[in-house]
This record gives sequence, C-alpha cells and structure tokens, in this order.
Amino acid sequence: GNGGLSWVNDHIEAFINIGGPLLGVPKALSALLSELGAFGIYVLERFFSKRERSELFRTWGGLSSMLPKGGAAIWGNTTHAPDDREKAMNTFGSLLTLRSFIHNKLDNNDTNQTAAEIIYKHTSTTGINFLQQNTDSFYNKMLSNNYSFGMATSEDEISDDMKDHTKWTNPLESRLPYAPEMKIYCLYGWGKETERSYYYSHDYTDDYTDSNESSSEDTYKFLNSLFIDSSFNSDHDPNIKSGVHNGEG
Repeated sequence: GNGGLSWVNDHIEAFINIGGPLLGVPKALSALLSELGAFGIYVLERFFSKRERSELFRTWGGLSSMLPKGGAAIWGNTTHAPDDREKAMNTFGSLLTLRSFIHNKLDNNDTNQTAAEIIYKHTSTTGINFLQQNTDSFYNKMLSNNYSFGMATSEDEISDDMKDHTKWTNPLESRLPYAPEMKIYCLYGWGKETERSYYYSHDYTDDYTDSNESSSEDTYKFLNSLFIDSSFNSDHDPNIKSGVHNGEG
C-alpha cells in the first residue's frame, strides 16, 4: 500500500494465528475433489447432490487457499513423509491413494465388459495437478491467477516473488514484512487426530463414444464416480479408518 518500509512495525503490535493452516491442509484437497464426506452425508445430502457440493466448494476461494503448500519437502512423497510414525507401513506422503476400477465396454451391450484395477498414488504436488486436470477451466483459471503452492529456495527467489501476488498467501514463497518489534503468536491444539491422507475408489466405465458429449460432462462423470473408500481399513495400522489415514493434529 506504499506505506513505507516501517509501516507494519509502526502500526501493528502483534499478529495472532489461532489454528490457521499456514502451510495448507490435506482436507482442502479432498473437499475440492469430492466434497466433505461426513458433512455432506449427514447434512447437505438433503439439499445438494455430490456434484453440486463439489462445485460449490470450488467457488470458495478461501478453501483453495488452504491447499497444501511446499510439496514433498513439507508433505512427503510416495515412500516417506517427515511426520510418518516410526515403523509405519503406510506413508502420509501418499496424500491420495486412488484405487481405480476401469470398465471397458466390448460392444453396445452393457453386460459385455472387461474390468481392470489400477492403483494411483498422489503426493501433495501431483494431487493438486490431479485436481486441476479434473476440474473446469473457470476453476483452474481462478486457482492459477491467485495461488501458488511451491517453495522458494534462495533469497533471489524470495525477492522476485514479492512482485507476484500469487505468492503472497504462501509463507514459503514470500517473506515477512520489516517489523522487528511486532510479535507473532501461533496457537494450536495438540494430541487430537486429524485427517492426513485419503484412500479413494473410482468405479468408472470408459464408454465415451458419443462425439457430441462435452469435455465438461466427461469431467463430471469422472468426479461423480470418485469417492472416499469408507470400506478401507487397515489391520496393521489403527489410524487408517474408513478410508482416512489420521495423523497428529
């Protein structure tokens, strides 16, 4: 706002962050892909379809600002994550594990099909790419015009990023203002489980033979067949329940 180098230091006493997900939260990615599970089932199901719920969430810019930031360095990869439990067999780094059942029609008879099961594992980075690939151009334009989810690794990058407004909501790509006297307080809970990664199922018929069918309708069909697999539990990890892998809150 052209207030000068010391404006923040002169006018702001303290910044208090109460449970704010400054580096994002995995639940945002899940909500934008397939709506919020329990909330949708028990409340919104009466009023909105699954498609409408997902589309509604994608109009809330604040929700997209909470997508995970920092990539593998913060959230891990498909083999390990910084917050994995000791001797854990399932890493938190696979933010989305997608079990996809693809049914291919052999002819126009619905009973003549072949089926294949494919497992995809998405990290925070590939998960956001997956979201962009399967949502409409309007949402993708909003996302790219307003947000960035990477991490700067040099002072030069930080300096350059100060001119890019898409970096300003990402503390890993923008620096704090000059305010040596300002205090920062961050208040968080402890010891409460929170959703860290998800197991999805995708039951899908690959039958796009109608040339008049739009790509947006294809996207709708794909997302409508994508859901958290509530039947998935782990015998060796009690923190995986109903398709959700819980971690330290």
